[in-house]
Amino acid sequence: MWTVLLVMMLFVAITKWIMWRLYFLAVLLYYAECGIELPDTKKIREYSMKAAKKSLGIKED
Repeated sequence: MWTVLLVMMLFVAITKWIMWRLYFLAVLLYYAECGIELPDTKKIREYSMKAAKKSLGIKED
C-alpha cells in the first residue's frame, strides 16, 4: 500500500516538474519570438529569489 502511494506521489512530482519546465520554455520562446532580450543570470537569480520569497510568504525588506 505504501509503495502505491509513494509511486503516485512520485508520478505527481515528475508531472509537475515537466509542466514547470514546459512553461519556462514557453516563456523563453515568447521572449525570442517578440525579440525581447533575455535577462542576464544575475537578474534571473534576483527574480528567482523574489518569487521564492513571495511563494513562501516572506516579506521583502
